[in-house]
Amino acid sequence: MRRARPFSYSSTNKARNAFPVSALVSTRRGGATNKVTQPVPTAAAAS
Repeated sequence: MRRARPFSYSSTNKARNAFPVSALVSTRRGGATNKVTQPVPTAAAAS
């Protein structure tokens, strides 16, 4: 299921570097934005 994702390791790293930790925490508090921000860190953690 990991390979089904279109973005690779490098793309997830770029996304993580683009968004600071404080931004991820603030977006996590939001309900709608949480669904958008969650897939990126979870995919990186699974890999």
